[in-house]
Amino acid sequence: MPLPLGRCRKRESKFSDVAREAYSAHLEANHSWLLKNTFKMSLNSMPTRDEFFARLAPRMRRPDEREQICLQEIRDFAQAAGPVVYAIRAIFDELGLSDDRKA
Repeated sequence: MPLPLGRCRKRESKFSDVAREAYSAHLEANHSWLLKNTFKMSLNSMPTRDEFFARLAPRMRRPDEREQICLQEIRDFAQAAGPVVYAIRAIFDELGLSDDRKA
């Protein structure tokens, strides 16, 4: 499940659009009507790109450096978490716990 970091790097990309795209691709099919609408409403209230990075690294003064470091740490986390996510999916598949009816 790769993160859409390419879109995150583009200044014109709204994080709410990137999050909505990721939600639609990976989670929406497994959610009820209520949960889908709750997610859609909450994604509309996401901070802007600059606010997001400022909240992640409030002590960094230079916005360009803050953004670069935040994106690198997000990449590092995604790379480290990837094998764990795939292992959990494999266990679910092996135990017959995957529910692909809505996918």
